[in-house]
This record gives sequence, C-alpha cells and structure tokens, in this order.
Amino acid sequence: METDPLAVLSYEIQMYLGARHLQGLQITQSAPHSEKLKIILESALVEVKALHIRILLEIFLERTKPENINIDDILPDWRKEHADIIQSLENAYNKIILKNGFTCKKCLNKFLAHPDKQRGDSFNWAPVIEIMDPPIKEALRTLPKNKFFPLWFFSKYLNN
Repeated sequence: METDPLAVLSYEIQMYLGARHLQGLQITQSAPHSEKLKIILESALVEVKALHIRILLEIFLERTKPENINIDDILPDWRKEHADIIQSLENAYNKIILKNGFTCKKCLNKFLAHPDKQRGDSFNWAPVIEIMDPPIKEALRTLPKNKFFPLWFFSKYLNN
C-alpha cells in the first residue's frame, strides 16, 4: 500500500496547528481535579507540538532516509523556490539553546522520545518551540491552502 505524501503532510500540519488551538481551550474549575488535568493537558499539548515540529522538519529539510516522505514528493519545485526558508529552518534547528551546547535538533531527537537521564521528569520545550515556530510557520505559509485544509482552518495561528 502506497501512502499519499500530501495526506501525510496535511495530517502533520493539522496536528502542529491543532495542538496550538487546543492549548487555548479552558478546563472548567468545576471539573474534578481540574488543576491537575490542566497541567497534564498543557504538558501533552506542548510535547505533541514538539513532536510535530520534528516531523515537519524532516519533511521540509533534506531527506535523511530514502523511505521518508519529503516536500520533494509533494511539491517538487518547493525546495529550489524557497532556499531562504530552508536556510532559516536549518539555522533554527541547529541553534544552540542550552548551556551544555544542545541544539534544537539534539533536544528534539534526544529528549522527545527517549527517557533520558538528563531530561528528568520534565523538560522545558519553550525555547525549542519559540525558535522553531517562526521558520515552520514561514514554510507553511508558502504551501497552497487549497491542498491543505488545516492551513485554511487554522490560518489564524500562522499569522501570529
């Protein structure tokens, strides 16, 4: 069974922007354990957003494995038309954000899906998300909205 690369990218966009949308929803104070639920929901959504940042980077940056879906499979001319955006993505991905020399890339690859001893029981994803959001949004704004429903549905998150 062959996967539709456009559908995969559309799903990743939906999850990336959808996490941002869900972060704005309120848990009512009357809900049992509302404060704990709020913390769990917020943590889960931050990690979902970090995960989908990582996946979108794999789609937009140079293909790392032959079987991976890449922007070249979806919009073959995108890479040469948006070399400046690719450079912004690479610069942000490789930016050092922690005192130990860790980059956004290393944090996403090391701490997102691994129970690493350096991570502990929590990790502050804010620096990674703050650095990666602008170039990811810049890349998403170049895509045709008529091919990607989430770009139209969540458009307000691409402009702020």
